Formats: sequence, structure tokens, C-alpha cells
Amino acid sequence: MRAWLPTHRAGKSTIGNYKAAYKYFAPVHDQKMDDIYVDDLQECIDDCPKGKRTKENMKALCGLVYKYAVPRQYVAKDLILSQYLVINEKAAESRRTGLTMEELERLRQIIGTVPYADYAYCMCYLGFRPSEFLDLQFEHYNRAERYFTGGAKTEAGKDRIVPVSPKIQKYVDALIKDKIGGYVFCDQNGGRFNLRRFREDYFAPIIEAIGISREEREARLLTPHCCRHTFANLMKNASGADKDKLALIGHTTDEMLRHY
Repeated sequence: MRAWLPTHRAGKSTIGNYKAAYKYFAPVHDQKMDDIYVDDLQECIDDCPKGKRTKENMKALCGLVYKYAVPRQYVAKDLILSQYLVINEKAAESRRTGLTMEELERLRQIIGTVPYADYAYCMCYLGFRPSEFLDLQFEHYNRAERYFTGGAKTEAGKDRIVPVSPKIQKYVDALIKDKIGGYVFCDQNGGRFNLRRFREDYFAPIIEAIGISREEREARLLTPHCCRHTFANLMKNASGADKDKLALIGHTTDEMLRHY
């Protein structure tokens, strides 16, 4: 946005609309464009509390920024994600999916035999966005109280406290056992996992390993973001106040809980 804006010629009012739309992409402001997936952008649009006009401006802004980025090789030419964004709520609703309880159990069963299956399983019980999840460091984990503090830089999402479920406690314990710093869910070299690499090289094989074909995976949009939807589904089925569930997910409105 910062690189594109000075190159765009438009009236003051139009530029103001784009600037206003941009702030609702706060969860992805710190990500490289090549790491952003369509689900990340779609969630930003869905979570925008403004009306249809603002959401249309958000989609238009995405199109312009990607049009600027492709010839400069900031992203691959087949990654113009704006074309996949949905404004119509009913159409957007049909895109949202997560793992079923049976699939979640099959995921648990392949931990230890399929690389990084434990990461995917933990994502389903923590509810962070994929980029937030991979950003978690040792300092974000409270050993005594057993919770993570993390999240995107939005008022509802930043520095939110997410308790570690007993379902994943042993996997988290194993990952932090000998660590005094660094990323918790790191790559094999101990560094931050590249989201695109994790999604394409590891998450896709994980989904296939639990019995979901490539065709079904693509039809259901089973990307790492689906783990966040799985978490939201688990929250909806759990007892507790909606405001507490929304706080865990990093949203502020009941409408977003229903969207998930």
C-alpha cells in the first residue's frame, strides 16, 4: 500500500476511501504479499463493520495493489487474489468450512507419522490466523498458566489470551521443552516457518493423509485457515458466553461468530 499509493492518480475523495478501506486489512498489514492467502483477505472483508460500499472499496483496493505488485514481482502473476474475494454474504458463507470432528480425530492419529501434523492439530485448538500462529514465540507462552498471548494488530485481535487445550498440551510441551527463546512452531532450522511453504509443502499432504482428496480439499478450501474455522466450530459447540468465545477468536461482533 505504501509503495502503491504514491503511484495512483485519483481524486482526494477516492484516495480517502482507499485509505479508509486499507485500515480494515490490519490483520495482514505486517505480512509479505506472497504470504497472504485469499482466506486472510476474505476474513478482513467479512469482519469489516461497515457497509457494502466500504467492502467494495476494500476489494477494489486489493485489485489495484495486486495489479501494481505483479509486474514488480512482489507476487506471482497467478496470485491476483482480489478476483476471488466475495462481497455477497450468502456467497461468502458457502466458502467457509473447517474439519469435521471425524477428520480432526484422524488428524490426531497421524501425528508423529506425517510431518507437522501436530502443528495443524494445534492450530485447530488455538484459533489463531495462520500467520499469527507461526509468529508465536517462546516469550508469548505462559508456562505457569498454560496460555499463549498473541494475535493480529487489531483492537479485538491483538494480545489476546488463548488457553492451551488439554487436547494439545502435550504437543506444546514437547515443542517448548528445551527452548529458551525463538519460535514455538518453527521450521526444521528453528526459524519462522514461511507460510506459503507450510501451506503448500506440508499442509496439503496432511489433509490428503487424513483421507481428503485434492479435489475435495480445493472444493472445500481446506487451507491452513480452515483450522481457524475448525476452532470456531468447536467454540460454538462449547458452553460459555458468546463474548468470551469472540475474544478467543479475536472478533467483536456476534455476526462474526455466526459467520464462522
